[in-house]
Amino acid sequence: MEQSNGPEHTHPRSCRTPTGETGTAADTGTLFYGLRQHLIVTGGGYRAKLRAMSEPVSSIRNLGPAFQESFAKVGIHTAEQLRDLGADAAYEMLLRSGHRPHFIGYYVLVMGLQGRPWNDCKGAEKKALRVKFDAMKARAFDPVDAEFERLMDQIGIRTLES
Repeated sequence: MEQSNGPEHTHPRSCRTPTGETGTAADTGTLFYGLRQHLIVTGGGYRAKLRAMSEPVSSIRNLGPAFQESFAKVGIHTAEQLRDLGADAAYEMLLRSGHRPHFIGYYVLVMGLQGRPWNDCKGAEKKALRVKFDAMKARAFDPVDAEFERLMDQIGIRTLES
């Protein structure tokens, strides 16, 4: 069954651009049409990208509301932002903001970003992650700053980073 965008259009994917030209998604790749100006991309790649951009952090395997809340406090609001940063950079941001270091939390994050169950981390891989975690903790976590941040959070004061 063919769809049309008016009497003069018969191609199933034909539409009119804002300038009045007609064409198909296959001809031009992207076309804008109508008042809402939808972007048409064959294969759904654009729509899939939009969905990924709006997925919450908790949509990643192993990560729940607590991780989502912690990451939101450091400016990471979507799963895509977290994936783009990677586990090490994101966890280091948490540590620098005063989040208490927790090795299991770190490797749960690593496993989740790989799409693996949290308890899949074993043996040499777990030892290598521990070495990375300890180095990250040494360079990014300051217990005095962490306590100060905790107290400021308790009374509702949040510092702005430049």
